[in-house]
Amino acid sequence: MRCATERLSPWSTATMWHIATAALLAVITFAAKPAPAQTFTTIYSFPGGTSGAYAGSGLIVRADGYLIGGTQQGGDQSCQSPFGCGVLFSVSPEGTESVLHSFAGSVTEDGASPAGLVLDAKTALIYGTTSGGGVATDACVDGCGTVYSLNAKGKETILHNFSGSPDGSLPLGNLILDPSGNLYGVTFYGGGLSGESGNGTVFEINNSATESLLYKFAPSPNGTNPNGGFVRDSAGNFYGTTTYGGTGSCNNGFAPGCGTVFEVNSSGVETILYNFTGGNDGQYPSSLIIDNAGNLYGLAGYNGYGDVFKIDTSGNFSVLYNASFAAQIGSIILGPAGSFYGTASGGNSACSGGCGLVFRLSPNSSGSYTETAIHTFDGTDGTYPENLVLFHGVLYGATYEGGASNYGTLFKLVL
Repeated sequence: MRCATERLSPWSTATMWHIATAALLAVITFAAKPAPAQTFTTIYSFPGGTSGAYAGSGLIVRADGYLIGGTQQGGDQSCQSPFGCGVLFSVSPEGTESVLHSFAGSVTEDGASPAGLVLDAKTALIYGTTSGGGVATDACVDGCGTVYSLNAKGKETILHNFSGSPDGSLPLGNLILDPSGNLYGVTFYGGGLSGESGNGTVFEINNSATESLLYKFAPSPNGTNPNGGFVRDSAGNFYGTTTYGGTGSCNNGFAPGCGTVFEVNSSGVETILYNFTGGNDGQYPSSLIIDNAGNLYGLAGYNGYGDVFKIDTSGNFSVLYNASFAAQIGSIILGPAGSFYGTASGGNSACSGGCGLVFRLSPNSSGSYTETAIHTFDGTDGTYPENLVLFHGVLYGATYEGGASNYGTLFKLVL
């Protein structure tokens, strides 16, 4: 694990870092019909340097409308000079940025490359993970990642330094904060015997900052390498996707298996809810989300295209939407009345491969979905959108590149 020392590719933010061989991004076709009028605003363009560069890590919206998130590079210029190890930022609704913390990497036993975030509204503490940095170990010369907290005055506390195996390594995706103040998340590696990379973990950090492994993933045919999209239901059970493993016959040269959807209960007992086969159901799932009823939704690759799938509360798997070509989905979130919003590549040819777009999937009475592009980026307003958040009827998001300095933007879409 290391802090990035070169410009990362558009889709290799913290939630997909170091998974270069995995086809984690699904694909979708967008209708040519015009979209209803939306009001798009670029809130902020990152200038690079100490203010941060390459946005898109774990965006959240505070109750007062401030956006909080991370950048993959920028910040402390002595960390992996001259690139920086990323910053945690706050941007006001008017577009004024404050750097809450500049990550300094393993040299000072700080984190590097911020990933998942969660805000404790009661205490105003921000909790997050970094995919690199922390205490250097034999397994990770630049650190295996951290979990940290940041108080309202900007003081950072490292709650846990990952060490590899038997501990976790490379924490990905979102953190979950329960009502008692305990944190939960997943690591892509770790959990094996000492000196092994391991197949990933589900970890808990209690409110006394003590880490324990709730579950360690075993080799195939078990699911392996959880990739984020980690969610919890009202009963305290956890759900996620693994990139690899399972009973499917996929093998891309990195690890066998087509991936799984799993459940881990509060006692640490795992159940595989679905094994992907690589057929019409897809492969290498990601971006799991959950609705208020407990139904699960996610993305899976299919024939180079992709699908949106559902697992209902009875465990029934179905494909809600099969895409047919051209635009890679980065993520989806739930919208009103059974709809979804998401980000994708493609769109405006001013950028190589398209600058990206924001889309909506709306359910029809027939049970199918209609897709509509609601904003197409042109590079000046951002490139490669990610991390949508729906807040009071407004979509907020970040782009990894583009904007005034090509270091990414923050935007909002009034629907």
